[in-house]
Amino acid sequence: MGAIWGVHGCRPSELAAATAGMSASLADYGVAHPDWAQGALALGARSWPGHAEAAVVADEEAGIVLAADARLDDRVALCDALGVAPAEEARTADPALLLRAYKRWGDGCAGRLTGDYAFVAWDLRRRALFCCRGPLGERPFYYAYERGIFAFGTAIEAVLAAPGIPGELDEGVVAALFVRPYQPHVPGRTWFRAVRRLRPGHALELRDSVLRSFRHWRPEAVPMLRLGKPEAYAEALRERITRAVEDRLRGGPVASHLSGGLDSSAVSVLAARLSRNAGGAPVPTFAWQPRPPTPMPASWRPAYTRVKSVTQQEGLRVCYSTLSAADIQTVFLRDGVFPQGGEYPLADVTYRQARERGARVLLNGILGDEFASCPGFWHDQHLLMSGRWLRLWRRARGESVGALGRAVHGARLDLATVWRSMKRRLWEPSRDVNLINPELRRPASLPLRPALPWFGDVRRRQLHFLRADELHACTFEV
Repeated sequence: MGAIWGVHGCRPSELAAATAGMSASLADYGVAHPDWAQGALALGARSWPGHAEAAVVADEEAGIVLAADARLDDRVALCDALGVAPAEEARTADPALLLRAYKRWGDGCAGRLTGDYAFVAWDLRRRALFCCRGPLGERPFYYAYERGIFAFGTAIEAVLAAPGIPGELDEGVVAALFVRPYQPHVPGRTWFRAVRRLRPGHALELRDSVLRSFRHWRPEAVPMLRLGKPEAYAEALRERITRAVEDRLRGGPVASHLSGGLDSSAVSVLAARLSRNAGGAPVPTFAWQPRPPTPMPASWRPAYTRVKSVTQQEGLRVCYSTLSAADIQTVFLRDGVFPQGGEYPLADVTYRQARERGARVLLNGILGDEFASCPGFWHDQHLLMSGRWLRLWRRARGESVGALGRAVHGARLDLATVWRSMKRRLWEPSRDVNLINPELRRPASLPLRPALPWFGDVRRRQLHFLRADELHACTFEV
């Protein structure tokens, strides 16, 4: 993944220094491309050699300049809609294709795009700056608007390097990370008071000194897929995952993360086989787990056994992670983007190791279980709760298991959530023991993220995850 940055509203005398500082802050993202500057606006991009997803492109005749960090999928359909000849399609990089889309459809182009993207378009004729982030938020986008200066970038360092943007911490957000470690994010806010995060599926427009935000994508608008047989859903899922992995293999040197779960195992196996069939080198594979200890605790064996079975089957060599104090510090310095769960700091080590070995895309399977089957038990309990008992019986009979047992197991997951919530609300607040300093708890009065629905069908739960402020998607770019 590359990076883009920009600033609007600087004095001409400050613009050169501002662009140099913002570009230098993103040195870890690759080599700087030629900047574009005119009047009070400057745009820039960085990427590694051979990685054409981040760039600044312009159509001087149309008066449009665009800075994009994007990987567009379903390019054939998009090129057909834009009238791009097949011979020209292979030579047209994704940012240039995105420029054509904006030129044709304006701020409505996002509804016609498939892929991962964050981009900014300057429309000279409308005197408007349009910023857009993809539906699932795989590419980050930060911005600040202070005293007429609008700074933005796909990394927070660039925004803080812009002139006039204060680096004062937002104590409420920082405190929330420690008080509520499993719900640290607040919609649109960052650790820094002046810097905001453009939410996934949202867009910004700066025009006549007025900044407005709106949503360009809603998960509720995605129609349900209805097929005839369960086997058809399995085949459709396999086809979608295969296509997703193929799309990401063309994004640059690829590595995969393997935890031993169904989702990361499926992605790692597909990547290994697709690369092998194309005559490529084996895909480097990384695990969050530390190197297997000797002797190994019995509770650790299942995860290591699953990782070992996949790597042996596909002839892969796995690299384990070892967490250090410096790795933990890095997580906290990066806008507090601290993924949920105690094991996730090891993910940061995985990203660093993959980057050090030349990878630019790290395939992952986070939330794959939730989106594919949620993870199966919830569907059974939904059939039980909705009164579709004959269908539940047939489903269980086909798998040679007890229908009631499957449904009760799924319902038990929900009831456990209800019980934990009741304990937290009724019993735990009354306890006197709390090791967190009251001075730290006080500014952390931030709205809670909506809880996972206790009861409901698979689609309802999927929509819950899609509405999350930051979705950990199946592909992380490093």
